[in-house]
Amino acid sequence: QHILLSGGTNSTIHKILRHQLDDTLIEKWSEKVSEMNGSAPNPDEDSVVIVTPPGIDIFTVSVIPTTTIGTKLIRSKDNNDANLNLPEFQAILIEDEPRAIGPKFFVWLFNKITYGGNPNESNIVDSGMTRRKEAACLRLTVKIIEPKNDELYDDVKREAVDCYGINFVF
Repeated sequence: QHILLSGGTNSTIHKILRHQLDDTLIEKWSEKVSEMNGSAPNPDEDSVVIVTPPGIDIFTVSVIPTTTIGTKLIRSKDNNDANLNLPEFQAILIEDEPRAIGPKFFVWLFNKITYGGNPNESNIVDSGMTRRKEAACLRLTVKIIEPKNDELYDDVKREAVDCYGINFVF
């Protein structure tokens, strides 16, 4: 999960504890899941994480995106084998807030371009003036592949079959 959420970078991943989840965050999560045709979140079983990667340096400004992601592990039954549980990992982007650090003028310019003004002003956030409408869903599933007779598989499928018969589908 850490590698999938961090992209393999030195990102900081902070898990929000269940008692820290407020109704607003759960509502945003549910809305994003609905937009992306995902599985409904269950705050008692699923988790929310905040991912902060290292800053991206642009000229004299460092842009640090802070991303809130809802994660879920779904265990489902494979139709071919009732005893086999095949998991699906689902990550839904709840919100993404890039912040700039650097000289005041360039931070102001970044905020003006990205948010239409100061992102901390409640009238900008509440009125939807930020113009930022991101949506993303990552699904990682496991699927068993069985070779069919002497059918030739391309290199990728052959390697997946050789690798314990597990194929990762993105």
